[in-house]
Amino acid sequence: DKGLDAAVVTRVSNYPLKRMLLLELTGGQHMERWFERAVEVFRNFAIDSKLDGVEIYGRRGWSRALRRHGMRETIVVTEIDLKQGSENVQ
Repeated sequence: DKGLDAAVVTRVSNYPLKRMLLLELTGGQHMERWFERAVEVFRNFAIDSKLDGVEIYGRRGWSRALRRHGMRETIVVTEIDLKQGSENVQ
């Protein structure tokens, strides 16, 4: 009856000097119901799996929400919306 509040797609990213749990796609509703527990679950999974950390792809709002859990923004992705047309690019 209740349905799903969230879904997360994960994978392990293997870099030359580290292995990270990547939260590749994350979405849902009623974030207040699952957010804190999800952070704990993914952190513990990474520790138990002997990974070096957890990273997430997403909008800047994730950086703000996760800051209090010790996460920091490390990269920025820049994009162009081609549907807008190149005449709108400044």
